[in-house]
Order: sequence, then structure tokens, then C-alpha cells
Amino acid sequence: ASPTAITSGDILGEVNFYGTTALNSIRESAKLRVGSEGTIGNASIPSYFAFQTTNEGATSPTEKMRIDKSGNVGIGTTSPVQPLHIYSNNNNSDVSVIIDNDNEGGTCGLGFASGVGSNVAIGIEKVGSNFAIETGLGLAGSGTRMLTITPQGEVGIGTSSPSDKLHVYKGSDGNSGMQIQSTGAGTPSVTYLDLVHNDGTYRIQNQA
Repeated sequence: ASPTAITSGDILGEVNFYGTTALNSIRESAKLRVGSEGTIGNASIPSYFAFQTTNEGATSPTEKMRIDKSGNVGIGTTSPVQPLHIYSNNNNSDVSVIIDNDNEGGTCGLGFASGVGSNVAIGIEKVGSNFAIETGLGLAGSGTRMLTITPQGEVGIGTSSPSDKLHVYKGSDGNSGMQIQSTGAGTPSVTYLDLVHNDGTYRIQNQA
């Protein structure tokens, strides 16, 4: 008999992992699965690679991670739409991704490379545990510091060592400033800055 062409969604192969439970029964614990997805061509079978594990208390494995036909990696989703797609449905306040560097002298962050040289790194810098955004792909001062937030909550714009709650640094030309802009259409349209102290509030305001 002639072989029958597969269709999208067919299982092409599996590797199953079994173990013995506390009641001495043999149960499947994990699974690697390859399946077809997309349009099956005359000489092409697009495929996915899925990783299944068993949750504590569950009786069978379920999919936890997938590499689809485009090379996109999905964690918690079977339909990744970007090179890395992480999905969770937890109703707690925990973060979805943790980047952990256990070396005290190392940085911990993410790099964004545009392909045209305008790269940016974001994360915890090497010294001082400051949160930083810096040009380039490092956080050790090799690029231009764009933003710094210290563990004490001090914010530096253009500086890696803010000396107050907000420290704006421009550079060698000696000019530094801050712009507050409103495009509201109200009458009158007012732009202002409030300085709040125990003695009262002082407002700097444009004349509408």
C-alpha cells in the first residue's frame, strides 16, 4: 500500500520517560514530542519540538515548552509569536522572569542589540547594586549612562552616581535642564511644578 501523507498536527515521534511511584506502579513522568505543523510540502515537513513534564500531584505530563517550526520558543504557551514568548497565568505578584548572577563582581541584565550599533543594556550594574540603563551591551561603565536608580531610590539621569532624589547631568557642555510640557487644550492650559515641604507647597507655574 502507498504511504499516506501526514497532516498538520500529526505526531512524528516521541521519547517517553517512566518511573516507579510510591505505590510501586509504573507511570509516565516526562515526554519529548515532535509533531508536524503548518503546510506539508512535496519535500518539506515543518515541525515543532515539545517538552512535557508532570506537575506535583498530577498523574500525567503536560507541555511546558515548545520550539515551533519558525524557531520561536514558547514557555507556558504552545503558540509562541516571538523568538522567546513566556506566558503565565498566576494571580500572584511574583515576576515572570528571573535573571540570576551569583557572582558579586558580575552584572545581571539584558542587552538589546538593534543591528545598527544603537545597543542598550538594562539591569543591575557590577558595583553598588544600582539599576542602570546604559548604551552598549555592558553595565560596567563602558557605555554612556542613560539612567541610574540606587537602592536608596535616588534617580540619576545621565549620571551613574546620583547625589539626590533626582540628579540630572548633561555633560561637558555645562548645560543641564528639565522640560515639563503640556499639550492640553483646556482653557487655560497650565504647566506647573510643585515643591512640597512640611511648611507648605510652593508652585512654579507658567502664566496662562
